[in-house]
This record gives sequence, C-alpha cells and structure tokens, in this order.
Amino acid sequence: MRIRLMLAAFGLLAAGCVSETSGPKGEPSIVYRVVDASGVPVAKARGFWILDQRPARDAVTAVRMTAGGATDSAGRLRLPAPPRGVEGYLSVWVETTGGPECVDEGVYPQGDGWTVNPEPYQIPEKDRWFRIHVEDAEGKPVAGATARFCWSADGAPLPFLPVLRGDARGFLGGGPFAYGSFWADLEAPDHAPLRVCPYQFPEEDGADREQHYFGPIVLPPARVVRGRVTADGLPPPPGVWLRCSYASTKENEDCEWYLPLGPAGEFEVVVRADAPWTLEAGSPGRGTVSRRFDSESEVTLNLPLPR
Repeated sequence: MRIRLMLAAFGLLAAGCVSETSGPKGEPSIVYRVVDASGVPVAKARGFWILDQRPARDAVTAVRMTAGGATDSAGRLRLPAPPRGVEGYLSVWVETTGGPECVDEGVYPQGDGWTVNPEPYQIPEKDRWFRIHVEDAEGKPVAGATARFCWSADGAPLPFLPVLRGDARGFLGGGPFAYGSFWADLEAPDHAPLRVCPYQFPEEDGADREQHYFGPIVLPPARVVRGRVTADGLPPPPGVWLRCSYASTKENEDCEWYLPLGPAGEFEVVVRADAPWTLEAGSPGRGTVSRRFDSESEVTLNLPLPR
C-alpha cells in the first residue's frame, strides 16, 4: 500500500498532519495543522476528505463517503476518521482561493488505520498542464472528447475538478494544475470510454499543444450493451454488485468500472466493439459469476444459489 504526501495551497500552503487515536467523544479522527507560506496559521479554512470504495464512473456507484470541517484559530483541522471496517482510497482536501487542493492521500486503512507523516509538507505551485490528443482506430482525430478527472484510478471523477473539452483536431488541454495523482476518464460520442493516467507537462514546455502532448490515445469504437443480473431468474437480492472490464488501448492498462443497477437488476454499459469484455457480478452469500463476451448486445448474469 502506498501513501503520497502532497501539497495544498493558499498561495503556497503547508500542512503539518498527525493521526490521533480519538477526537471529540472518543471518536477516531485525523488532524492537520494548516499554515500559509510564512508559517502563519490559516483560520476558518474548509477541509474535507473523500473516500471512494470502488472504481466507477459516478460517485454513487463508487460508494463515496465524505466528511468535512474547518480550521480553528491555530490552523488545526480535525476531521472524523472513516468508519471502522471501511476500505477504499482516501484523499484529504483544503479549500483555497483557487479551489480545493489535495494535502494527503492513500489507501485506507493503512495498517491499523489512516497514518500520516507529522512533518509539514508544502505543495508545489500550479505549474503543470494537461495536453491530450485522442484519435480513432483509423488514426483520425476524435472531435468533442471530454476528460473528467479522478484522484487515483480507484474512484470516480471529482465534481470540483475541471472538465477538459476537446477541439475538432482531437486536442484537449488545460491548466495550470498542481502536480498530483490525476487520472482521466476520456469519453467521446460513439467511442468506448478509457481511464488513463495522463502526463502532466511542466509550464516551461510552453503552451504549444502540437509540440507537447500526451498520446495519441486511441478511443475504440463503442458497443452499447443492455442486460440484467438475476438470482434464479428473479430480481437480485440487496447488496449485489456488477463490474465491467476490458483492455485499454494504452499498453499495460485496463479499464474496470463498477456499474449502477436498476431495481430489477437491469443495466446498460458502453464497451469496446472491437475487443472482448468481461462482466462479473456478486452478492453476499451467493458468491460471484463472471462471463466473457465478444459481440453480444443483450446479456444476463444469473447469480449462483446461496452457499
């Protein structure tokens, strides 16, 4: 498991952070000390953490949890720890004049719980740019693509991060950003989505997107698949989950998302039309079922009998 200690920014912001065993009323909590570049405590700054328990395209399917608070007059930010037994990828954010900035991140729980380095850390200035080029399988630019940013590959896009929109030449660009653990969901009409980790260009590379860009990323053709998850032919029991995966066009990367289900177990998903894809469903007490598909447009996954 890994923990990256990041910057946070009020101009230039430093965050000293400690893990405490208990907060008010004996509840576990996470505590940060937030100061500006001169070492002066930053008071009344909003802070919050986000924990996504699954990789997904939306926060509900990711089973997102969040909690917030505000710094006191000494710059101390106390946040309640996530409930015991919850696992996922947690990131901690502080509001700045330029929007929320990540001050810490990692896999939760880490050992016996969330642990952080007590030394103060200062985040870098916003000096990074995204420049992404997308094309289709024939090498033609894909117009109108979008990039929605996640923090790590293990969650869902965050609503407060900018959405990049591509031009007719297939270029998407934006900045400046502080360096961080950005992943992007690339989407375009008639193409299957991909989740990639784009390169973050330093400001000195200039703003010429034709000279410095990440890609080209090939967006594959799309197939819309509709289906149902059943249990002995009936609607599935509570707690059922469904996951879709297929190979990315980028080497050594795969696309994997959990999918939302309707009340009768119905779902719709966009997959690659030019490559196999896999659906896996599971439910507490019933185990899992996994099937690989090639060209189907309507599918059913039937959960096994209770164990």
